[in-house]
Amino acid sequence: MTEVIPYLRDRKLLGAASVVSGDVRVFDASRRNRNFKVLRSDGPSLFVKQGTLRAGFSAVRREAEVYGLLNGPEVGHPPYPHAPRFVGYDPDQDVLVIELLADTVDLRRHDTGRRTVPLRAAAALGAALAGLHALVPPSTAAARLGDGEPGVLTAHRPGLALLRDFSAASIELVRLIQSHAEVVAQLEDLRAGWRADALIHHDARWDNVLVGRGGRATTLIDWETAAVGDPAWDVGGVLADYLSQWLLSIPSTGSTPPEQALHLARRPLTTLQPAMAALWRAYRESARLSTAAGEELLRRTTRFAGLKLVQSAIEQVQNTPRWTVASLCQLQVGSNLMARPDEGSRLILIPEALA
Repeated sequence: MTEVIPYLRDRKLLGAASVVSGDVRVFDASRRNRNFKVLRSDGPSLFVKQGTLRAGFSAVRREAEVYGLLNGPEVGHPPYPHAPRFVGYDPDQDVLVIELLADTVDLRRHDTGRRTVPLRAAAALGAALAGLHALVPPSTAAARLGDGEPGVLTAHRPGLALLRDFSAASIELVRLIQSHAEVVAQLEDLRAGWRADALIHHDARWDNVLVGRGGRATTLIDWETAAVGDPAWDVGGVLADYLSQWLLSIPSTGSTPPEQALHLARRPLTTLQPAMAALWRAYRESARLSTAAGEELLRRTTRFAGLKLVQSAIEQVQNTPRWTVASLCQLQVGSNLMARPDEGSRLILIPEALA
């Protein structure tokens, strides 16, 4: 951490007066990369991310390129207002600097401890995603960022590299998927219908959504996997996170069948449905979708929400010796949403009374 302040000062991102006065505080926030929060009271706080080059590839460099798209004229718009302000990127040391939004919490913490799911934050997120998908990516963006096809679309036939990293429980779930022809058919169908026609975040989930005071403003962070891909994957991913709050609240009851365990959830589905409806309404209205276009996108979004639950089921048991009741429930609900999206959107995601 001792290198951070000199690094920023040498690049004129911190003034000497701030350093001398002790106004600057640095906190280590490292995860996959070396991350540092630089807090200031007399100016904007900063978030510093240093990547680790692997075989010439840098996820941080890729993220910096996405910030260039979001903040520049290349996509034919003013800076995207729901991403942190881009400060700079140092390719020699693979260091990205963005503004740190100190007075925010992620959507998961914003939700924690509340009796009802925050509706303002859900609606703000829906509008933010619609604004992102309305951007016009340059013709070269797909070649630079890829088409974003999710790896879970080939969960029924994972490569050897993935199988080496999978836990025994993950492999057991993959075998369960392979044994159900309908689930395999749905994965193949979703892959065949994947669209690459919008700039998408690709990892839109509660942990990557910052919520400001009052829940009216949201900011999307962690753009390392952004791509030109299918908008339904972004919206479906967020809706799947809401559904996971329901499914992961199911107690582990041993031999209870998943269809019965659903009713034992400590967080009932009915408490989450108003927020999912608020998010969808805000997205639909912000995107100015016609009735037909909205119905078509909701159908595809519901299927992708199911796909995201399948992905979450596999990821959830990555560090456990065997599958859990909650992971089986995620797999079952996800499979049902993929196969019967019209019924799923009416009964599970957005009941007609809330649409």
